[in-house]
Amino acid sequence: IYVTLMLLCSCLMAQPTITSSTVLAKGESAPIKFGTGYWAPGGAGANQNWDFSAAPSSDGWNWQIFDPETTAFKDSFPSATMAFRLPQGDTAAVWEYYRFVNDSLSFLGAASVLLQDSTSFYQILEDDPDVVATFPFTFGSSHADVKSGVQWINAGGMLFEQTRYGETQRTVDAYGTLITPYGTFNNVVRVKTTESIRDTLQVFIPVETR
Repeated sequence: IYVTLMLLCSCLMAQPTITSSTVLAKGESAPIKFGTGYWAPGGAGANQNWDFSAAPSSDGWNWQIFDPETTAFKDSFPSATMAFRLPQGDTAAVWEYYRFVNDSLSFLGAASVLLQDSTSFYQILEDDPDVVATFPFTFGSSHADVKSGVQWINAGGMLFEQTRYGETQRTVDAYGTLITPYGTFNNVVRVKTTESIRDTLQVFIPVETR
């Protein structure tokens, strides 16, 4: 969800096209708004009209791009070129890291200290990241990618280590007008994502000896 909001759409020959020049730069921000509940995604194809105006709405925030070098987990994502902070209410922020080079945008992973008792979460896909977009991205564009990495959750002294392997297919299957409780947006592209994930989980439990 969040990745699509990094990409501001431009219009090319009456058909919306996302190009590399429309990716948000460091220091820029975009408003994030949510609609709650389940709503049918509607039809595919050209010149669609998606009316979600009746969807219950919730609060949002401004989604800002940061320089990874200024963030707490920069050393875990050495090839990152951008990062963003996901607010988590009263808990510490979750940081997500991306690499934008050569007309492609890749998700490298996320990290956070979730609670004051040092409960933490890491997902690192640095060596084999998730390519979330290649440019130009327009109606009919499609690309597949394989990602792999490791996730860790440290909770109360227990360490959960999970190896993740995923295969993802992303296709721009429609474009048209999107109507929401927050306004109407023209020249919107819809990205259909099909994902298969396989996880292998290990749990490390400290044992006290007497």
